[in-house]
Amino acid sequence: MKQNGKHKAEKKSLAALAKLQAALGGEAGALGLTAEDEIAALCRDVRKEAYGKKYENNA
Repeated sequence: MKQNGKHKAEKKSLAALAKLQAALGGEAGALGLTAEDEIAALCRDVRKEAYGKKYENNA
């Protein structure tokens, strides 16, 4: 469904992402992660742990 030329699902996704970002704000710093590459490495490690080797090469 479109509303004012935009999809409602798209708006809901953006709202959910904004809510998640607000909830996690400052957590990287609390973990001692100061650079974007450190955060990316943490994400890769979490993916490996959660999904196994199948997704280990995904960035």
